[in-house]
Amino acid sequence: GKDDAGARWERDLHHFLIEVLQFRRAKWDPATFILRRNEHVWCILCVFVDDFAAFGMPMTLLKRVEHQLNERFNIKSDDLSLFVGVNSNRTPAGTSLHCSQLIEDAGQALGLQPSSRAATSPTPSSFSGFRESSLCVDTEHRKLLDQYPYRTIVGKLLYAVRGGRADVCYIVGELSRYQANYGVYHIEVMEYLVQFLLNTISRRLTFRSGYDTDLPLMLTFVDSSFVSDVIRGRTHWGACFFFFGCMVAYLAKIFPTRPLSSCEGEFMGVHYAGKLA
Repeated sequence: GKDDAGARWERDLHHFLIEVLQFRRAKWDPATFILRRNEHVWCILCVFVDDFAAFGMPMTLLKRVEHQLNERFNIKSDDLSLFVGVNSNRTPAGTSLHCSQLIEDAGQALGLQPSSRAATSPTPSSFSGFRESSLCVDTEHRKLLDQYPYRTIVGKLLYAVRGGRADVCYIVGELSRYQANYGVYHIEVMEYLVQFLLNTISRRLTFRSGYDTDLPLMLTFVDSSFVSDVIRGRTHWGACFFFFGCMVAYLAKIFPTRPLSSCEGEFMGVHYAGKLA
């Protein structure tokens, strides 16, 4: 295609979705489009380049949207089982997401197999963090360490986190911050983490079909760990968001500013999570 093919595709697609099909673009994600008539008639369309994932009710609305997209762009449609590297399995009990293949590929690259080692995931309470002494700044040693597939494995782990492994969101974020100066200890932590993922490869992020009416419609859990990044003197915080009893978003980050106490860090976490919710 031509140099402006991507821009032309985006312009044509967005014009068709917004002007013709009457979708509106989500404020929180420019690749998500929403069509809502009422609480019983709605459709959410997620776009990744030329891949589409549609969710909604009733089925007649989804079929109509599929038919209109096919008339305009000549698309191929099927049940959603693999989208942008994330596998999905749908059963009467609900829909589950996982990235088993990515985890297996990471284990194969490191020569690891499921075992009794690595029974728990590294967390802020069990992992004291990386220190300056663990960084590699020696030029000759750096050349040797660069032969290790550290960055490749980090990429797979980041994708696995996005594909449902919220339980390792914190430690994967920590590993990804040291892709230019990782040391032997970083490699040890990475191998431990991949071993843990292999041992728990059957875990899924599940969206249940039923909804417990005793739970709030929107529920958010927030926590922070005061000065957990000992190299920079920064504080981590994390949050997970539940909608209709299902976890729909999660994150683990470092505060952009430094809280002066653990209590202040907790309030800052609630403040940032409230803005995101």
